[in-house]
Amino acid sequence: MAKPFRFGVQKHAPFPDTTWAETAERIEDAGFSTMVMPDHFGDQHAPIVGLTAAATATTELRVGALVFGNDYKHPVVMAKEMASLD
Repeated sequence: MAKPFRFGVQKHAPFPDTTWAETAERIEDAGFSTMVMPDHFGDQHAPIVGLTAAATATTELRVGALVFGNDYKHPVVMAKEMASLD
């Protein structure tokens, strides 16, 4: 059985002059099925907060992390954050 091909987007910040929620809505409206965020130090927002905003603003968009900097996060705290997002 053939499965439909899906497309995803990687974002480290919202589109200019928009919120995370508006960015996620635009991504979903454009037909993308997934939005992922990296977790690096530098010019980007915190991924858990951005993913939460995206998940609450959309109905079908799947969210996830491209990578998490686990050396800087306690595993129990990280698990709790992901369980809360889920």
